[in-house]
Amino acid sequence: MKRWNWIKFLGIELDRMGIEEMVHEFPWKDVDACMGNVVEPPIEGMKVVCPKCGKELHWIRFRSPAWTWENLIGREGPLAICEDCHKQVYFKCELMN
Repeated sequence: MKRWNWIKFLGIELDRMGIEEMVHEFPWKDVDACMGNVVEPPIEGMKVVCPKCGKELHWIRFRSPAWTWENLIGREGPLAICEDCHKQVYFKCELMN
């Protein structure tokens, strides 16, 4: 399969699974607070790489701070980070209020 077809397929699969490419990043201080919560990618057995550098992404369980939940804007779910590019790449919102 050609590379662009695989990328297109991966994009469709990510959309279908509810995993969104990050348009706006969470504040890094909030992400840093969750760095110890390492998780497996939400798509079992699939290695997702950074679209910028091609290195494997690290997945953490992100949970926004308490004040976001108190103000009904809290988010929680797996977040993919490229540590080399210092970029938040994908997020799957599994819980929000």
